[in-house]
Formats: sequence, structure tokens, C-alpha cells
Amino acid sequence: MRIGTELLVCFFISFLIFVVPVVGQQTAEDWLVKGIALGEQGNYSDAVKAFDEAIRLDPNLTTMALVAKGAVLDARGNYSDAVKAYDEAIRLNPNLTLAWIGKGNALYHQGIYSDAINAYDEAIRLGPNYAGGWYNKGNALYHQGNYSDAVKAYDEAIRLDPNYAATWHNQGVALQALGQNEKANAAFAKAKELGISE
Repeated sequence: MRIGTELLVCFFISFLIFVVPVVGQQTAEDWLVKGIALGEQGNYSDAVKAFDEAIRLDPNLTTMALVAKGAVLDARGNYSDAVKAYDEAIRLNPNLTLAWIGKGNALYHQGIYSDAINAYDEAIRLGPNYAGGWYNKGNALYHQGNYSDAVKAYDEAIRLDPNYAATWHNQGVALQALGQNEKANAAFAKAKELGISE
């Protein structure tokens, strides 16, 4: 019986060593989820550290972690570092629409509208049915003073997602800037119907 007990103990120890993770040891996925949760709580510094740890532990998660890191850096107002994170994600996967959108947003927040539009155009090329790309492009065009093209971008965003109130509102602002008050008022009315008040 002694030999059977020793074998059972050896099996149990082997099981613990090879199957059960060490208490407190976190996987790359754990760090990624933790980073997202910390970012949502506004704890941006710790979120960035969590994303960096996810990248260190699993290079296969690098692109996803870089996009999440870019979003947190952008929310924190660290736009140039956000662009760097998105650029690295794009270098690893140039077909990732969210990385192009994020890069466009970080550039937009810096007032670099031409580069933001270029990033949005690439996102639109990759995901032409994503209304957010068209909406963001419309916002950047508006801030450049290109109201006519902004309206066209908003038109496309509305075609793809007619229930997004902010697009209707911003289209109304652009139409107003063009002196098309009747159309602007109709867009504002639709935005209000969808839940935005002027």
C-alpha cells in the first residue's frame, strides 16, 4: 500500500505543477481584461501597465493590447503616445480597422485633421460599412471648414446607421454652416427625435 500512496502523491504533485496555475499568476488574457476594466474605471496609468504586461506575456495578444492601450492613452489625453500605440498595432496588422479609427481619433484630438482624415479613410477602405468611420471623418472635415464634404460623410454614416443621433446633430451643424437652414432644422429635429437636444 505504501507504493500506491507514493504514486498517488507523485501524481498529485505532478498535477499541481503542470495543470494548476500558480496562485496569483495571471495570464496575458487576465492582464488584458484587467487593463480594460481599469481603463473603464479611469485608472489609466494602471491600465497601461496591465496592457504592457499582457504584451510581455503573450505576443499573440500584442495587436489587441496595443489598440486597447491606445484607447486608454487617448482617453488620458496622451495623444502622441496613443498614436504610437496605434501605429505599432497597424505595423503588426495593417488591416485592423479599429487601429485606424483609434489613430484617427488621437490625431483628431490633437487638431491634426488632415492626418486624422487619412486614417479614417483607411478605416473606411477596410470597413466601408462601419458608420463610425464616416461619422468621425465628417467631424474632422467639419473642423477643417470643409462643410460640404462633412455633410457627405454624415450622409454616408446616416445611411449605415440612421439611429445614431449625434450624426444627425452634427450634420445639422454642418448644414447650418452652409446656410442650408431648412435641411439643418430637419436634421436637428431627427437628432432630437433620437434623443439629442440642441
